[in-house]
Amino acid sequence: MKINLNLPDELWGLEKPSIPPRSRLFSLEPIGLGTPYVESLTSYVVRLAETHSITTSKLVTSEIVPILRQEDSSYTSNKNSYIFSSIGSSKARGALNGTGVMSSNLVQALTSLTLRSDLCFLTMLPWAEVIASQKALSRHIKAWCHICYNEWQEQEQVVYEPLIWTLDVIKVCLRHHQRLQTQCPHCYKQLLALEEKTRLGYCSKCQGWLGVVSRIDSDIQCLSENELSWQIWVAENIGKIIATAPQLESFPSREVIGKIIYEYVNQATKGNYTDFARFIGNPRTNVGEWCSGRKIPTLITTLQICESLDIPSLDFFRGIIHPINNTSINKQYHKQKLQKLDIPKRQCFDWELFRQALIASLEKLPPPTMAEVIKDFGFIPTTSFYTRFPSLTDAVNTRYANYQKDEQEKIRQELIRVLVENEYPPPSLEQLAQRLGCDDGKIYRHFPDFYHIISGRYLRYRQAHRQELAQEIREDVRQAALKLHAEGKNPHGKSVGTLLSKPGIMLNKEAQVALRQIRLELGYEK
Repeated sequence: MKINLNLPDELWGLEKPSIPPRSRLFSLEPIGLGTPYVESLTSYVVRLAETHSITTSKLVTSEIVPILRQEDSSYTSNKNSYIFSSIGSSKARGALNGTGVMSSNLVQALTSLTLRSDLCFLTMLPWAEVIASQKALSRHIKAWCHICYNEWQEQEQVVYEPLIWTLDVIKVCLRHHQRLQTQCPHCYKQLLALEEKTRLGYCSKCQGWLGVVSRIDSDIQCLSENELSWQIWVAENIGKIIATAPQLESFPSREVIGKIIYEYVNQATKGNYTDFARFIGNPRTNVGEWCSGRKIPTLITTLQICESLDIPSLDFFRGIIHPINNTSINKQYHKQKLQKLDIPKRQCFDWELFRQALIASLEKLPPPTMAEVIKDFGFIPTTSFYTRFPSLTDAVNTRYANYQKDEQEKIRQELIRVLVENEYPPPSLEQLAQRLGCDDGKIYRHFPDFYHIISGRYLRYRQAHRQELAQEIREDVRQAALKLHAEGKNPHGKSVGTLLSKPGIMLNKEAQVALRQIRLELGYEK
């Protein structure tokens, strides 16, 4: 059978097929996009790490940090600009889910790794122009609803951390109207947004399941009727803002806020900044700066304005003006109401447990510092414990200081012994530090003279030792070459290497130089 090659056949098409771009990491789909319960960016990072069967710190340091370094023009002057400890530290205060530069950089890095274009909606970045950038926008510790965790686990759904839980103004769960927990129910520690052993739904300290009500948090679960209604209103409005972000054709601009506040000042108080400031419980200068566009209000202030004027916060951010009823406004009533709704940010803390931790630390060896006691116990205020337990804190500090003095004296005696006995071969500083149970930096800080003497002795020993080894190598190569020459064989590198105890020595520069020299002497080379 003959084949007619002149007939057109689509199977013989030589056009290059269209291949979509490939992402370096799995293009993991975010949970809850377009809903009030969309997951946070930090939750997405943890799930992405679990998808690739690596730890969160490994994903950040090996994949995300290199991209952040490339995008940061100041990295050349600061080599520690981006490390995992800075991204996941309490200093970040949850800024990775907020409106700042850290959040923007992380979104760009993850977008380039996963090729997803919707990751900005896992943060508050779409509203960056209309929400004042502030540390209090996002929590610096985790908060969660234990009922949500239990429901997700029972229904075999993915456990994650919604973006709405990361906002500091949110105190209750939108679904269950329960106060969010902030301390592990097992070890009573507070957790950061990202840690090396972060696992969604579990404590990163003790690995306990967080779907259990905490005894400490259960003591403060009850809210007053005014507080609960305020918190529910806040959660509902914030939920609508978060859910609407992916549907926006363009993000709201800063100019909208100034215009809409100016319009409401005219409606509520006929343009009187002072009366409007009293009405919302803020200084008059703030109102003037908002109207002129020099500043924008914080999220909590915006919510208070919207609640007072009885307008949807979503419409406020989008610049949609609603008419208000002037006759229904009672300035003094609203002023008192806002004061009652201002929930204090002071967190409940079990001081008795901390006192017991201080007492237990007095029995530990080596004695811990106060900072270590606080870190092991959890994140608490850094000033109150001194005034609450002055004698215990002094005892912990004194015990640690005395221990350090004793340790320094032991180190000094050992350094003197090494120099007096003239130990050979002389130990390196790393070996000495390992023997003393410390690091060489500690020796340098406390005993700089000993540090330089010991390091100088070890350096001279290493130089002399290298010279001795080089001389031995040259002599071994020379003897092997002479033996081959006496047998009538050409002493080249391979044949000489077979006569040496370690054939790999011929890769050494000294061996190659010695072989060339003896070959010149024997007339094999010119």
